[in-house]
Amino acid sequence: MERPELVDKIKEILRKVAPQAEVFLYGSEARGDAHVDSDIDLLILIDKEKLTFADITEITYPLYDLELSEGVSISPLVCT
Repeated sequence: MERPELVDKIKEILRKVAPQAEVFLYGSEARGDAHVDSDIDLLILIDKEKLTFADITEITYPLYDLELSEGVSISPLVCT
């Protein structure tokens, strides 16, 4: 899968698992200078007072599945 398709797939996953989240792409992918081995850095903001481990895994596990299937490192940072 090409990088733009991969980013679209990430968006699709996040719309399903965290529809109210604000998601920001940062790092080399956002700057447009990512290489084949660059990771995809994501800041995922959730409107909750406190995040539980279950909240975080519900959001990140589908991304890890994509990471494994595509061989690309995805680095999600989930915050409130």
